[in-house]
Amino acid sequence: APFKYDSTGYYGNLDSMHLKILAMEQEMAALAESASLFEVNMPEYKQLKQCRKEVKLLKTCWDMKELVTSCFDDWKTTLWKGIDVENMEVECKKFVKEIRLMDKEMRAWDVYT
Repeated sequence: APFKYDSTGYYGNLDSMHLKILAMEQEMAALAESASLFEVNMPEYKQLKQCRKEVKLLKTCWDMKELVTSCFDDWKTTLWKGIDVENMEVECKKFVKEIRLMDKEMRAWDVYT
């Protein structure tokens, strides 16, 4: 999974991971249905649930990175006469607020920092 900031093709990797997890979840559901026929208890598959959670968090993190990067790239093309410092400051404060509200688990990832 693309945890590094300088990763490339991260959305493709995330889509690939999503499809693999989805296939495993479907297999797990089929196994659970079969196990219920024989009254056998199924394990929870905590690792699979953790993988699903991490893929969602990674997608959120990469979306935020793209949003911030595109905004800054747009500002870089603005002429000096057209710079609206107050608007830039407000936008940056919004980004900081949104980033601080993100799940604390992401803070250890390189893409977050």
